[in-house]
Amino acid sequence: MLRQPLEAGKVTISRVSGMVTFPARFIMIGATNPCPCGHYRSTKKYCICTPKQVHAYQQRLSGPILDRMDIHLELRPIDLSLTPAEKSMTSAERKDIVTKARNKQYQRFSRSVTNSIVSLEELSLTSPLSPPLQHLLQEKSMVYHWSTRVQVNIIRTARTIADIDGSDPITEAALLEAIQYRMQTGTTLSSSI
Repeated sequence: MLRQPLEAGKVTISRVSGMVTFPARFIMIGATNPCPCGHYRSTKKYCICTPKQVHAYQQRLSGPILDRMDIHLELRPIDLSLTPAEKSMTSAERKDIVTKARNKQYQRFSRSVTNSIVSLEELSLTSPLSPPLQHLLQEKSMVYHWSTRVQVNIIRTARTIADIDGSDPITEAALLEAIQYRMQTGTTLSSSI
């Protein structure tokens, strides 16, 4: 049921009396435990699940839904007593960064549209990947069996990361970061392009 609103940004409801379409552009955020007991890969508690149970539990999320989620993150508990206090950005500073990135996108597309919803043709025309970056994305896609949809989402995410960094072309660092967000193992990527 989420496919249509995630892809088209609208939802159509059909009833006997007629059909109505409503706007439905949203950001979907989901969370799940890594296994039935919730302690898989934990450094604090022992996981009591078998590998078969972990695999079956993680397979409950369908491929089509995962394909439509741009960023996958594996979060681990943090011991705040051992973590040094860091100066983090204020909300105003974060807002300024997002505003600058959005304005860059509006300027690129000559209208109020963002990388996440612009057509693939227009995104490819305004932000083409260099041949080495195309090769890198194709290589990773073959290894991880990513669909075309996932590859397009990676390009969109990389374009946004480059905008936040203030870069006109999509950089290798931006593409690697976007690819990293699709990884589910938490491994670190590097490239020698």
